[in-house]
Amino acid sequence: MARLRGEGHAEREGGRPVARARPARSGRGPGESLVRAWVATVAGLRHDEGPKLGRGSHGPLAGGGCAVQLENTIEIPAPPDRVWDYMLDVERVAPCMPGAELTEVVDDRTWKGKVAVKLGPVSLSFAGTVVLQEKDEATRTVVLKADGKETKGKGAASALVTSRMEGLDGSGTRVVILADLSISGALAQFGRGMIADVSQRMARQFADCLAARMAAEAEAAAAPAGAGAPPAAPLPRATEPVGGLRLALWALFRAIGRALARLGRAIASLFRRR
Repeated sequence: MARLRGEGHAEREGGRPVARARPARSGRGPGESLVRAWVATVAGLRHDEGPKLGRGSHGPLAGGGCAVQLENTIEIPAPPDRVWDYMLDVERVAPCMPGAELTEVVDDRTWKGKVAVKLGPVSLSFAGTVVLQEKDEATRTVVLKADGKETKGKGAASALVTSRMEGLDGSGTRVVILADLSISGALAQFGRGMIADVSQRMARQFADCLAARMAAEAEAAAAPAGAGAPPAAPLPRATEPVGGLRLALWALFRAIGRALARLGRAIASLFRRR
């Protein structure tokens, strides 16, 4: 721990330094407060700010872990009924989950798999189980419970994910994804801002891949069958590990941009008060 120098050890008694009480500060100046807020935001430690991804709250857990609540919305250019049927077919959806690999189908409600995550120099691999807890066709709502552990570490992650599908004007579908995430280990050391940004990036990759696969399957089904028909193109996949240095920098730059925007608003507010 860094030592306090200067005022804290100004007197000596019997040859030993005596700590002298520091005078109470009447309050921080506006400049110091703004700098502290900016530094905390860039570090991803502000709990009341960050990407507005739905609830987006964050809190500590026992053992050094943390809990994060995330909300992402994606849009698929396909009718709700078709998207609903497709999303319930885990074997067809799994290739679109960034960094994910389906390893075993236990039954029609339970699956096992692996997920690879990479954030800058940190590479993690989780193995776990996903269970279908609820399915409501009337509201097109699905609730999944996922639990996993690091394959080469002591970290763990669990998530309760609720997906709700809504029809859009025309033939599109909006999917609202709510996730209550609990993590421990190396992944928990990243701030909520970066976790939320990575979640948003993953959701976007998932939506793009899902739309491409559904379009490719529809095109293949409509193509004429026969010996002279060209072979079908391989379906898109999104199984590359999530993240990498570019993703970490992307999340950092977004955090810096948000911090600078808030700093500008705070400075403007100070001038308006004068």
